[in-house]
Amino acid sequence: MRYIVTILLILSTFLQAAPVVDTNSSTENNETNLSKIYIPVHYKDYDWDIGVIGGLTFEGTQIDYQRYTFGTGIHAAYHYNEYVTFHGEYVKYFKTIAASKYDSAAKKIIEKATTTNIMAASVAFDFSAERTYSLFAKAGLGYEFKDDTNARDPKAAVSLMGFGFRYQFTNHLSGYIEGRWKMRLTNISEPDNSLIGTTGLDYHFGLSDEKSRLIVEADEHNKMIDDIIKQRVEKLKE
Repeated sequence: MRYIVTILLILSTFLQAAPVVDTNSSTENNETNLSKIYIPVHYKDYDWDIGVIGGLTFEGTQIDYQRYTFGTGIHAAYHYNEYVTFHGEYVKYFKTIAASKYDSAAKKIIEKATTTNIMAASVAFDFSAERTYSLFAKAGLGYEFKDDTNARDPKAAVSLMGFGFRYQFTNHLSGYIEGRWKMRLTNISEPDNSLIGTTGLDYHFGLSDEKSRLIVEADEHNKMIDDIIKQRVEKLKE
């Protein structure tokens, strides 16, 4: 019986002392671990985009009417989740680079310039939004109207679909290139199908609450590390 009591007392003393040893060890590790925390921020972490667009259209699949125009516009997007975004844009294709139409009565090709305006709403899916670069697919509907009063059908509903590549330059800024196929859904006497190449620059804002919290915690930790290093340097100078 006496031996049993002795063993129990030894075990009790060990268990009471163990937490003290672990705590001291943990404190020592915290003081010696001077690693800073970096929280990456990606495209998917924001709620909103706003930006500018530049585009070049290759209009007209008909043999007798083809036109190439350059334009600029504005763009806005809302991030529904980390992969899906809703986009809205307005682009004015104002500079006709080359245009031709075959006049069957005169039996010759005539030059024809016009300005095309496109307003569109679309949905995009990012395949790797958690990286600084991402491939995406986009599809949507829009409305097209031409400033040319001689156009036979200056207004029409259109569909747009295509693919693109996005690269994030900084936390708030990214650029992209995109190729889209535009098809007129109504009034197809004008050029009905067009290939559109666009490039854009977007500013991202509205960082998610979770990501904002992690960044604040990381900044506090990194500040503490800087203070510890500063104190140690001052001690070495004494």
